[in-house]
Amino acid sequence: MAHIVPSRLPELNRHLARAATNAQRTSSLGPLRAFTLHWGAIVNIERWPQRAARFRACQERAADPLADPEEARSAAAEVGRILRAASEELDRE
Repeated sequence: MAHIVPSRLPELNRHLARAATNAQRTSSLGPLRAFTLHWGAIVNIERWPQRAARFRACQERAADPLADPEEARSAAAEVGRILRAASEELDRE
């Protein structure tokens, strides 16, 4: 992350701290696995500038309270497709 999107390091560190705390509290590696999968997909998105730009644009459109509801749903669906594709690519690497 430090080389690909350094601006997201604080977010990654906060998420890691939460995951570690939850893992200790629940005596489970599940929160740390979820953290790893989530950030692996994010890195996989961010390392391709065009895909990263589309991902961010769709996130913004989906979260825009003034957006047309159908456009917002379509943007949210595309966010999901991009995340799934990035996650599936990790499985093949």
